[in-house]
Amino acid sequence: MTCQRASEELYQDRRGIARVALWAHLVVCPRCRAEARFRRALRQVLQEVGRFEPPADLLPAILAVPGEGAVKPPTIKEGRKMKRIVYATIAMLVIVAGAVVIPGRWEKRDARSILTGVAHALENAESVYLVGRGTELAPDSPAGKRMSRGHYELWTSSQAVYMCSFDAEGALAVRFAVNVGTNEFWVYDRAKATLCTADITPIASGVAELIESWAQMMRSAAFNEILEATMANATESVETETRDGREVSILIFTGTPKKPPQPGLTMRFVFEVDPETNHLLTMRQYAKAEGRSEELIQAIDRVEHDVPLPAEFAAFKPPAGTKTVTATAAIEETEDTLNLSMKADGVDVSFGQVPRKKK
Repeated sequence: MTCQRASEELYQDRRGIARVALWAHLVVCPRCRAEARFRRALRQVLQEVGRFEPPADLLPAILAVPGEGAVKPPTIKEGRKMKRIVYATIAMLVIVAGAVVIPGRWEKRDARSILTGVAHALENAESVYLVGRGTELAPDSPAGKRMSRGHYELWTSSQAVYMCSFDAEGALAVRFAVNVGTNEFWVYDRAKATLCTADITPIASGVAELIESWAQMMRSAAFNEILEATMANATESVETETRDGREVSILIFTGTPKKPPQPGLTMRFVFEVDPETNHLLTMRQYAKAEGRSEELIQAIDRVEHDVPLPAEFAAFKPPAGTKTVTATAAIEETEDTLNLSMKADGVDVSFGQVPRKKK
């Protein structure tokens, strides 16, 4: 639902599906929520004022020819009614100012609804650029696995995905790009000292579907679905901090892993969100085993919406000594998944498996 349609629906008092669609839009749109709050407050003020009934002789007095009658001054009772209207008007102006200047002060959103707004904002962005990292953990860590301490950078749109990862010392390890607009698909692997390239023109439509699905998973998979799939007995909370003169909402979700069940293990997700735009700012995932200190598992340290492709991604030049291999790209399909692969002599590279769109 667009903002214009939502604005129209606010004044229609509809029921059923239309009403549900409106509520869903209000959850993710601060501007329309502010308008809804104003409308609700205005209606309350008007109900309190009541209907003003003019004196019976008002119309004859207005229509009277000069000299045929005089307009009587209002009585004390009528004067009080006028005062009530003046006071109500002042109150209405205060409400308008509050609704416009301080969106969100009239209602408190819970962590789950804010996270839904975050997913919606990510899904509707023209592009998303993020910087994340893992933390090196011992094999017997709460997560039960070892993660690289290196960081990664990712830029994605509906037509392209660019990603690079770095080791713990900050050296480039892997870099790849797939872009339907330029029909390119390439992967650089430092360990093998190779740059594999392929033309995806013959399979552009399949690649476009794959990128769309992959971007949707990365952006919105919706965080709610991730939490529902990985955590049982989840609790949630919302905190607010002021940083550099602006408010930041901090969403905290805590629970136990569902698959595989790990007794005594607690997982905690912390999301930092801009409440005005619903933009995700950072994310942290922690794990705590019984009798041990909590450990950071992974983090997203930076998220930007609607930014152009970084120049360093588009202008990548492999290090000297890199072998360039021309490969063939193909879409591998199953009933439920898509996978983009690149094959050449001794080279087998996959972009990633994603679920197929349901027809």
